[in-house]
Amino acid sequence: LEPLPNIDFNLLTGNSLVGLLQVNAAAYSEQQKKHADLFAQGEYARVVAEKNRLIGLYRDTTAEYSKVDLAAIKQEVNQHRTAAQLVLNDLLLQEMGQAGVKFEQATWDDAKQKLGKPIKRALTTADVAQLKPFHWGFEFDQVLNERGGFDAIITNPPWEIVKPNAKEFFQGHSALVTKNKMTIKDFEKEQVKLLADQEIRVDWLDYASHFPHQSAWFRAAPQFSFQSAIVNGKKTGSDINLYKLFTEQCVNLLRAGGECGIVIPSGIYTDLGAKGLRDLLFGQCDVTGLFCFENRNEIFENVHRSFKFVVLTFEKGKATRQFPAAFMRHQVNELAAFPSPTDLLLSVELIRRLSPDSQSVMEFKSALDVQIAEKLLQFPLLGDTIDGKWNLRLSREFDMTNDSHLFKTAAGAGRLPLFE
Repeated sequence: LEPLPNIDFNLLTGNSLVGLLQVNAAAYSEQQKKHADLFAQGEYARVVAEKNRLIGLYRDTTAEYSKVDLAAIKQEVNQHRTAAQLVLNDLLLQEMGQAGVKFEQATWDDAKQKLGKPIKRALTTADVAQLKPFHWGFEFDQVLNERGGFDAIITNPPWEIVKPNAKEFFQGHSALVTKNKMTIKDFEKEQVKLLADQEIRVDWLDYASHFPHQSAWFRAAPQFSFQSAIVNGKKTGSDINLYKLFTEQCVNLLRAGGECGIVIPSGIYTDLGAKGLRDLLFGQCDVTGLFCFENRNEIFENVHRSFKFVVLTFEKGKATRQFPAAFMRHQVNELAAFPSPTDLLLSVELIRRLSPDSQSVMEFKSALDVQIAEKLLQFPLLGDTIDGKWNLRLSREFDMTNDSHLFKTAAGAGRLPLFE
């Protein structure tokens, strides 16, 4: 039998969000001089050419099914990569340092029995290496430099916030801690008990120290400039979510005319914190589909049934005028017929009129809803300030995490019962 195609150097692992998209050849060659070791490789162009030659040799040899020592070739490729990675990590370290990113070592305040003021220091090569950077400009130099990017990207990225998750951490240290079924008050009591154990506390401080420099880099890195936007003269602020970073990274990695299909939370089209990404998608891409599911039938296990997520498709390189959309769907097989002539077709111009500040997309169920919205636009929007009239001011709802001090667990004077 003919052997299967070799994919050893097609499947590559690393941190897709941290790494160099483009490699400055002169800076690489200069930095290389500081690594005068066994695998010192010289000029960057030679380094990349040798990497490509070795991988080509490995693939060709496999295809011919010859008796050449494939393990030796593979080892040489990996040694070559390891040597290059050291230099590339140094270049990334320089960029992070120039952006003012520092490592923040978490500390413990014995008096307050909580995290204290972090100790800041300069990043080291070890800190960068621990992030497992994936240097796209090196690994896929021909794709990014010669072709301008990938033809297609298909992805379901993580949907996690880039900050310590205490419940998730302490689940590994206590059978009582649950991520979704434990109130914040009960968790806080259990957390105090757990942190009394010095070994657990050391692990917690180490865990908490892994996030600040990552967050700082994501906020400063030039390839993530659409993670925030200016609304009413103020910069939108929100937690950094991995799905938002991956959405922008997909645009970075596509060539003009390249297409992306991505599965992400519905916040991409509703949340104020995703306004910058909507600017990017509407202004520099042609959105070709927005299909939203509600997880009522548990399409994704261990995700709340009321959670909504979207299959978003777009083509890079031209602005969006209108796009097909569907909302609140529950069956995956409905996606097969999308888009159809009966699906909604939303215009960006209508979205901007309905939501001039954030460009949030309303969840219409039918074309009649769109007609009603058009009629409503003949009148002032909620939140508009009109002299001589009663005016509405919108604000954030109460939250049992951020506003936990307002929620008490026992009856008392002036307190009201809360029903969920």
